[in-house]
Amino acid sequence: PWYKGLAGGAPIARSGRAAPAVVRVTGCALLAGSLWLRRGALDGFVSQQTPVAHERPVTTLLQEGPFEWSRNPMYVSMVGALGAFGLLMNSWWGVGSAVPLAAYLNFHVIPAEEQYLRRKFPEFDLYAERTPRWLWFY
Repeated sequence: PWYKGLAGGAPIARSGRAAPAVVRVTGCALLAGSLWLRRGALDGFVSQQTPVAHERPVTTLLQEGPFEWSRNPMYVSMVGALGAFGLLMNSWWGVGSAVPLAAYLNFHVIPAEEQYLRRKFPEFDLYAERTPRWLWFY
């Protein structure tokens, strides 16, 4: 039946040992990169002594380290890690699960945070002009 592939996880690579292994190695690399990005972002918060928690007021606009490449490196790492687990499972469903998370962050969470940062830091608009919201796009 048509739904068997969907219920079976919609595998990315179906045949042989090499193809699924390549997908899983790619997943490991993406997961490692996502964890590295997250660690770098957290280190920036610690070094500038500004809180990560949303309920506490921000004291510094981070613009160094991973924040030079993306205004939201922690969110990039979250979406990347979720996609990486999809690759590790060799499942299009797993990879696709990152899309709703990215959409929620992009259309609900990030705009509210950026509005707060614009009010708090006059230099945010200049930072936003030169630094993409995600990575090299948008």
